[in-house]
Amino acid sequence: MERISSRWWNGVSSTLPSIAPAIALTAALLFAPTAEARLLQILHTNDLHSYMEQSDEPGRGGYAAVKTVIERSRRHAASQGIESVVLDAGDFSDGNSFFFADEGRQSWRVIDAMGYDAVTIGNHDFLVGPEHMDRIARDTNLRTPFLAANMSFESRFRHVRKAVQPYVEFERGGLRVAVLGATTDELVYSFRMKDGGGIGDPAASMNRHLPALRARNDLVILLTHLGLKTDFKVVPKIRGADLVVGGHSHSTLHQPLFIPDLDRKQVPIVQTGSHGDWVGRMLVDVEPGHPMKLLEYELLPVHTSDGSSPLGARIGAMVAEARRMLEKRYTPEWLYSTVGFTNIPIQRPKDATTAWGSFFMETVRQTARADIALDPGEFHGPSQPAGIITPETLMTSYPRVFDATQAMGWTVWRIKVPGWMLQLLVDQVVKQGQHLNTAGLTFEVESTPAGAQVKNLKIQGRRVNWIKTYTLAVTEGIGRGAVEISFLLQLLFNPRDTGVPVWSALEQRLRASGGDFVGASGSTPLGMIQ
Repeated sequence: MERISSRWWNGVSSTLPSIAPAIALTAALLFAPTAEARLLQILHTNDLHSYMEQSDEPGRGGYAAVKTVIERSRRHAASQGIESVVLDAGDFSDGNSFFFADEGRQSWRVIDAMGYDAVTIGNHDFLVGPEHMDRIARDTNLRTPFLAANMSFESRFRHVRKAVQPYVEFERGGLRVAVLGATTDELVYSFRMKDGGGIGDPAASMNRHLPALRARNDLVILLTHLGLKTDFKVVPKIRGADLVVGGHSHSTLHQPLFIPDLDRKQVPIVQTGSHGDWVGRMLVDVEPGHPMKLLEYELLPVHTSDGSSPLGARIGAMVAEARRMLEKRYTPEWLYSTVGFTNIPIQRPKDATTAWGSFFMETVRQTARADIALDPGEFHGPSQPAGIITPETLMTSYPRVFDATQAMGWTVWRIKVPGWMLQLLVDQVVKQGQHLNTAGLTFEVESTPAGAQVKNLKIQGRRVNWIKTYTLAVTEGIGRGAVEISFLLQLLFNPRDTGVPVWSALEQRLRASGGDFVGASGSTPLGMIQ
């Protein structure tokens, strides 16, 4: 990566060194008579997931603080004669209790007010389905260009069809800039678009637009919600893009990653992690007709205390309004009531077994009266500190909904699965390197030259019988997915909705608990208060 100065960014953040020798070099690049190069600053975020007040990292994040860092960076660049492009790579809605404010509308209103030049639609933005997306677009008067070139809607959804476009083009700093969006087409998410829309192959969709965009513009940016692995697969199939600003995999990249496109041009890929901990900032040198030069790149830390500045005041007011909407919908008496107490953090069981994850899964299993329970850690919300457990704590620990009008989130489902299929399912999850949260099910993982192998799969201490059918408790994400993805899956698993919301099941068990419980073996017990 070519750099004009490792300390160009003097004064942007109090955490950075206070050295400023680069003004002369910047001016030289800006006004060199033998070239038409222009400097442009690009600021970006991704996977904010409605973490409006703060991130799950103490003292970090918050939309008002994110806005402050962006505006501070934009203002500093402008003082050097450099204009900015501000982008978000999607998943700005579902993922936190604030998404339930005004049935998801406030999440869209706030992201629309952040001042982005473009925002890509992420999978957690379209999980509510085309019909509710259309209602949100109708009711919120969106001004920001929302992008997804591989997403389509039926003509009856005219509001969201207008709001979501393949790309946007604009002029910035004397340059013509194009931003082309794409979202994930993974089946576990895209099935939600089947009724009234669809999601196509990202690379094919990009290739339909890139030649014309390249011909008309000096800078072409791909704003993707695909994840790093898919970005790495897509870029070699396309040509004409200068940069990938990504999301979905929650990858915190302090340096860009480079991948060659069809023309063997090295295309940088950047991403900022998740939940507003960081704002990405890059300085690029664009000369029409020549490859873009990436001169500077860094992640700027976002501290929640930054949100008190006047620059974040408007966003802070909208976040406060989201809190009031949440209280109006659920009442403070319910949201903040005490249902339990924990003397250890409520840890998200994404990568390993946790006490809370084990309690959660056993609650789901008992609610469905099933032999076992399974759930991916990806569905769970952020870890939370020790202390009082309230209904909002439960919402945040599992902030999932398909129908945003459904006030109590996903429900508990019960499916049937033969032993051979259960073995196959567990094998596949383990081979993909994912953690599987379970109750009533145990197994061992053995490393072999052929990869990870599942051994000694047992239910309630007994080895799984391949020809026996077991009852399996899951949440709505898997149960409803089995219904909507394929009729064959529906026949195979026979999914049934218990009608009991996950939050309600957790609340009832916590209130009924008169003592301590232990989740994973050797974990610290969590004490309950009635």
